[in-house]
Amino acid sequence: MIDAGRRGGVTVVCDIARRLSDACETAVQSADLVVLVSPCDVRACAAAASIAPLLCTINPNVGLVARGPSPGGLRAGEVAMVAAVPLLASMRADPRIAERLEHGGLRLGRRSALAGAARRVLALLPSRPAQSESGAA
Repeated sequence: MIDAGRRGGVTVVCDIARRLSDACETAVQSADLVVLVSPCDVRACAAAASIAPLLCTINPNVGLVARGPSPGGLRAGEVAMVAAVPLLASMRADPRIAERLEHGGLRLGRRSALAGAARRVLALLPSRPAQSESGAA
């Protein structure tokens, strides 16, 4: 499926499990960019720090999107530093996102924190034109 998306010139997003199966490892290995998303709290920071080295051994292009605010004052840059990956974007939490998803899908305003973080991450990706059946662009 990932290869089909690439041939079609579209961005493919894979939400993988915390425990890496063979399929998850394949997705991470073939990714142009691996985005680790973490809340800004101590427990999540420790989890990010434990999975980031494994992700980096599979694919060196790993970065962090941090979601805050932190209950204890932990900053996005500190989470990225502990995880030892670059900070790609930080955003405030959207408490209504689950409700929006359940009632009609994810429609975001241009100024929403999630839309802004997504734009910053997508700007890092190379553009890929659609390929013909022969593989030529």
